[in-house]
Amino acid sequence: DPKLIFHASLANAQILIPSNQASVSSMLLEGHTLLALATTMYAPGGVSQVVQNDENETCLKKVDPQLLKMALTPYPKLKTALFPQYTASNVLPPDITLYHLIQSLLPFDPSRLFGWQCANTLAIGDAVSHLPHFSSPDLVNKYAIVERLNFAYYLQHGRPSFAFGTFLVQELTKSKTPKQLIQQVGNEAYVLGLSSFYVPSVGAACVCFLELLGLDSLKLRVDMKVANIILSCKCRNEDARSSYIRESLAEKLSKLAVGEKATIEELLILLEEGIWNSIQQQEIKRLSSESSSQWALAVQFCRLHNVKLSTSYLRECAEANDWLQFIIHSQLHNYHPEEVKSLLQYFSPVLQDHLRLAFENLTSVSNSKMDSDPVCNRVPQELQRNKEEMTDLFEVLLQCSEEPDSWCWLLAEAVKQRAP
Repeated sequence: DPKLIFHASLANAQILIPSNQASVSSMLLEGHTLLALATTMYAPGGVSQVVQNDENETCLKKVDPQLLKMALTPYPKLKTALFPQYTASNVLPPDITLYHLIQSLLPFDPSRLFGWQCANTLAIGDAVSHLPHFSSPDLVNKYAIVERLNFAYYLQHGRPSFAFGTFLVQELTKSKTPKQLIQQVGNEAYVLGLSSFYVPSVGAACVCFLELLGLDSLKLRVDMKVANIILSCKCRNEDARSSYIRESLAEKLSKLAVGEKATIEELLILLEEGIWNSIQQQEIKRLSSESSSQWALAVQFCRLHNVKLSTSYLRECAEANDWLQFIIHSQLHNYHPEEVKSLLQYFSPVLQDHLRLAFENLTSVSNSKMDSDPVCNRVPQELQRNKEEMTDLFEVLLQCSEEPDSWCWLLAEAVKQRAP
């Protein structure tokens, strides 16, 4: 309420001027010009009524114009604005607007700014006649970065649900060959995920998007995991900048997306190096079940890209004469018998003879079954077979660990199977 502020200002003035009754005039007489003007701003009628010297004014806000003119002498511009000099009778002076006041401020030029304001009489003809905004056609054409908000845009920003909804509305509903379109878009999401393998949000969005499309995301997940292992290893071992390594690896991954065999083999070599490096960094025993589990990624990578399975871990087992890890790893990942037998030459002569006899009855699960069933689901199912029908060496070894007299049971089974 301006009236309350006016009386509060008078009350404060009474403290400064205790000798007289507080009023606007007493403030001017005592030299408190700015306080008087500020108080007048909240007086009923404002400054205009005070300047007009209305006879009906109360003594509290009544001000002698001559006294006010004298008090405003240190402020000539304000005095001129409140008491303009009339050059002709009955001719009112022009209004002083905010735009006139800011003319003296260098950063602002009212003649070219605020042209859309009707009160700005200083604006020139070519000034902008409307308030600038982000959708202004002139500004959009001149400065905007136009980007189509398709599914790829939302994937790059880690928003798979928006990407899927946009794809349904913009493309799938209008397509005459939806199955082919889904496969094509899935390939694009796969390529995008590989190119941004080092950005977890983008990779996760591409994986989720593939699942929403009803496509298998295993290949993308494995390839991104492979890429990150290689990147981690190279950044740890090389002094080059990580950005350069990422760009180089991303270029190789772009060739991987089109199935280039040379690139797949090159990445496999880098992956094997990365896995050995990771095992060393984690201080894991090189030949152990924990180490073997890390090599499952390399085997999966080979199967997904239809190349010969990695034998780096098996060769390490053979050179160390660790026949048990050799057999477990080869059977767990369903290596082809010929691939396994070719590595027996790295064992000692005695173990070579024993393993050749053992592998004569080796049976392997078909590749189709290997591709369709996860390892964690396949092994328990095969262990449920009748013990009397077991001919797989791996099953015999697993069952051996559950028997009370393991060595006796294993020897009896070897005689039974004629495979010492």
